[in-house]
Amino acid sequence: MKRTHSVCLGLLLAGFASGGAAAQSFEADVAPLVETSCMTCHGARTATPLDIARLGHDLTDCATFRAWERIYERVENGEMPPRGVRRPDAAVVETALGSLKRALVDANLAARNGPRTPLRRLTRLEYAYTIQDLLGVDEAVGLDLSQGLPAEADSGGFDTVAANQSMSPLHVRAYLEAADRALDAAIRTDPRPERTEHRIEYVNSGYLPIIENAKALGLGIVKKLDDAFVAFFDFGSTYTFHSATEGFLTALPGRYRVRLSDPPVLAGHVDRMLDDAKADRFVRDLAGQAFRLYELRATTPDAGLYPEYDDRLGQAMAQETELFLRELVDENRGVDHLIAADFTFANRRLAEHYGLSGVAGQQMRRVALPADSPRGGLMTHASVLKVTANGTTTSPVPRGNFVLANLLGKPPAPPPPGIEGLEPDTRGTTTIREQLTAHRSNPVCASCHRSIDPPGFALESFDPIGGFRTNYRATGGQATFGGFTVPLPYTEGPPVDPSGVTPGGDAFAGIERYKELMLRNDLEQVARNLASQLLVFTTGAEIEFADRDALETIVARLGDDGYPIRSMIHEVVQSDLFRSR
Repeated sequence: MKRTHSVCLGLLLAGFASGGAAAQSFEADVAPLVETSCMTCHGARTATPLDIARLGHDLTDCATFRAWERIYERVENGEMPPRGVRRPDAAVVETALGSLKRALVDANLAARNGPRTPLRRLTRLEYAYTIQDLLGVDEAVGLDLSQGLPAEADSGGFDTVAANQSMSPLHVRAYLEAADRALDAAIRTDPRPERTEHRIEYVNSGYLPIIENAKALGLGIVKKLDDAFVAFFDFGSTYTFHSATEGFLTALPGRYRVRLSDPPVLAGHVDRMLDDAKADRFVRDLAGQAFRLYELRATTPDAGLYPEYDDRLGQAMAQETELFLRELVDENRGVDHLIAADFTFANRRLAEHYGLSGVAGQQMRRVALPADSPRGGLMTHASVLKVTANGTTTSPVPRGNFVLANLLGKPPAPPPPGIEGLEPDTRGTTTIREQLTAHRSNPVCASCHRSIDPPGFALESFDPIGGFRTNYRATGGQATFGGFTVPLPYTEGPPVDPSGVTPGGDAFAGIERYKELMLRNDLEQVARNLASQLLVFTTGAEIEFADRDALETIVARLGDDGYPIRSMIHEVVQSDLFRSR
């Protein structure tokens, strides 16, 4: 779970208020577990980054809170103690986790000390959509107007999160200038539309005196003047309401009020909004941030190694993922389709890239996948495979990170200081697997790569532009002709080895078996992460430790039905995390 600077500041202030006494009450309960199962590997003389012997118990300290939160997660998930080590007594684990959970929740709530979600502003994209809908300008105009606003800070998460937003004098000036430009764009000088004139003699109305005489209660306050009636309503447009009583309706509806606190009413409006064409905006922005599609153009594939890539193919990649996610919402499909699916969306260009036959034309359409296709599910979309490569080579590390962080919601810790990243060999003489084998000889590196590498290895069957491969491509060098230097055709490199072993000890030979293992072992975690992403994206607040029980309630309600995504959106909207600050 991502943390924010506001949480750290809140913990600091809570520490001044309480002295950390309440947070330290768990020390005695966790001591038996720590002494019997943790100190052997996490003591002062071990190579692991965590030294529990030096870890304090003051949860008002941000670093200490994070460390104990991580310990809680690893023990609760059964990741610690590791495989092959004697398991601690179940009662000891239960006591330690129960006490630690209460202490973490109390410290989190004390640090929050107020609303869960701070006030936030519209993002640039949200502002563009608002201007488009409010003033009726074209989408391109709205997007152009929003470009004058300061860019969102790259926080590594959703740009809707209030704690990561700022509001400076520069923002204020930019919003005022954008508003002026929006009004200029909205006020047209075209010929006036035809008008229809209706004259209402309110003074002669037989309806309004009834209201003035209080014979119709709750309809507003009415005052009779010498030549008219004046009405004040809090639930609708006065003109629209009166015109209806006089025999005709205006073209535009008046204001209205609905009781969104009524769950059936709220559910109806959620369905109405999801069925609207504007829901494509929601899907596009969610895919862009949750699954990194906004990074699709961040790299340009090497023209010598991947000459088949062009902009049309890149556009089809993005459309495939957006249309696929929209279909999962529309049809209320389960989250298992994020892992494996028997269909996708493609046009002729993308179908050729995937080796699918029978798809003609440039229009994207739903396509059934053959039983032996390695495609199916988000991980094998070319869009995802491209954003997790650098345009020239692939590495199991960024792709493994994507699966852990974006699908499972378990991002690995950053590498310790002094540990350098791997640079793949573009000459094709050394495979990335051989480099990683040497890298994992360091025990500190091995502890994280045990989880990072398996999904990355499974996805090695796909090249930097998402094409399926059995061999790597190696650069063919360059040649000069008439003063121009051009790349020579690529050559075939070493064979790809997409096999591996999961942290749980399950072996796989390729992506097909790895997806089967994910469906068996990780489906609930994928659902939990998607629900968390929806909550963060829509509420503008990260999921903190104190919010976990509410998140677990959402996930539990969906389990028997396979965690259907449209139902998940309904559960998120009906939850207290969404409906209250």
